[in-house]
Amino acid sequence: MKEIIKWTAVLLVFVVAVTMVDVISDRQKLHDSLIRLHVVGASDGEGDQAVKLRVRDAVTEWLQQEMAGIHQAEQARTYLRDHLSQIE
Repeated sequence: MKEIIKWTAVLLVFVVAVTMVDVISDRQKLHDSLIRLHVVGASDGEGDQAVKLRVRDAVTEWLQQEMAGIHQAEQARTYLRDHLSQIE
């Protein structure tokens, strides 16, 4: 009985390890395909945070329209680099 429990535990650890490798691989693929926008408020105050959210929403809406035909991450990165001053 102890031998069965031991091998069941080993098998369980193996299955968890394989699953974690797959999850980490998927997260890395997702990370490589994402582009993040960070908008920083002037302070943690309620007013500054509200302005930050309005800026974030406006920039996101504008970028969605500007980049509608771009479907590859590298093309998007190039576009963003080339238009960074306009975005700012």
